[in-house]
Order: sequence, then structure tokens, then C-alpha cells
Amino acid sequence: MMVAFYDMRSRLLTNVANELDHQGRRLEALVYYDDAISSGNVNALLCKASCIYKLAESVYDGSHAYYLYRESAKFYREAFSKIDEFHPTQKQGILANPFYDNFLKWFENQEVQHSNDFPD
Repeated sequence: MMVAFYDMRSRLLTNVANELDHQGRRLEALVYYDDAISSGNVNALLCKASCIYKLAESVYDGSHAYYLYRESAKFYREAFSKIDEFHPTQKQGILANPFYDNFLKWFENQEVQHSNDFPD
């Protein structure tokens, strides 16, 4: 019974975070994603990565954007490491979307070029 409660709670928190992200309230959304992720929600991982990516795209300073891209790539990688936990239909859609692979390859190039300028 409690497992179902926490699963539903996790889904609701992800939906709240997605709505905040959609409204452009990304910093607020990140808190809700964290709570859902702590419950093991893999969808929240992917959504958080996307939220941070959009935040990086909106930052005017390249240095701050780089750190946000780094965080986004970290969450995308974590989500892809758990790809088998997604529903088969979601998994198929995720794997068919070229954005993820393109972004991760692009960011790997950025890390090779700039990692010394931006230590962890």
C-alpha cells in the first residue's frame, strides 16, 4: 500500500516540476525533481536533465552555462544508465530521439576543450 502511495507521490511531484519548468520557473522545478528522483523515479531524472539544459540555454554567461550543461549531461547519463527502467513505449521514444546522443557528444567535445578551465 505504501509503495503505491510513494510511487503516485513521485509521479505527482514530477508533474508539478514539469509544469513549473513549462512556466519557466526552472529553479523551483529542480526542487520537486529532486524529491521525485530520491524515490527512484527515472522519468524525473530525464526531466531534470532537460530542465537544467533549458536553464543553461537561457543563461547569458558562458561560464555559468557550461556548469549547467555539465549538470545536465550528468543527469542525462544517469537516466540512460537506467534506460531499462522506463516503460517500453517511453524507452523507444527516448532512444529514437537524436537530441540526447547529439547533446552528449557535443558536451564531450566541450569537456575535452574546456575541462581544465572549469574544474569540478
